[in-house]
Amino acid sequence: MAVFCTQNSAKELKRQAMLASRLAYQKAKKQ
Repeated sequence: MAVFCTQNSAKELKRQAMLASRLAYQKAKKQ
């Protein structure tokens, strides 16, 4: 169970990082 939680949070962090970089990319394009 602990391993699953760790994998899950890692996936969530990756997803958030992707969203953040996408937002930054869009902001850069608008400028």
